[in-house]
Amino acid sequence: MLTAWYPFKEAKNIIQAMSSVPKMPDYINKWQTFAAADGKEGVKVYNLIMVKEGKSDEASIYLTKNQNVFIEKIEGYRWKIEPVMGMKDSLKVFGG
Repeated sequence: MLTAWYPFKEAKNIIQAMSSVPKMPDYINKWQTFAAADGKEGVKVYNLIMVKEGKSDEASIYLTKNQNVFIEKIEGYRWKIEPVMGMKDSLKVFGG
């Protein structure tokens, strides 16, 4: 999951910056984006990204390049990546 934040005043610039991101590679199976207002933090965007098995390293490189576009063009933009898994897989890891 990739989470990003940007100030409300940067919304139009986000749309313009989106035209500069690298083309999505074929090892990304699915990408869903959700956004919400986050008070003083501005807009908070959740990106749920499904990657083909064995391609997480390549996906991390792609996502970093992708986010660099926004860092360079959007004042106050920040982001982080958290690996997440479905509940069935999480039970294999965390017990149950």
